[in-house]
Amino acid sequence: MTESQVKQMQEMQEAIARLTESNNNLVQNQQLAMLAIQELAERVKKLESKAQKEKR
Repeated sequence: MTESQVKQMQEMQEAIARLTESNNNLVQNQQLAMLAIQELAERVKKLESKAQKEKR
C-alpha cells in the first residue's frame, strides 16, 4: 500500500468515526425527545382528566 493510500484510508477511518459519533448523538437526542413527548402527553392526559372532573 502506498503512503498516499495509507493516508487516504486513515482519513476515511477518521471520517467514519466522526459520522458514527454524530449518528450516536442524533440517536440519543431522538430518544430524549421521545421521552419528553411521552412525559408531555401524560401531563396533558392528567390535565384533561382534571378539567373533566371540574366540569361535573
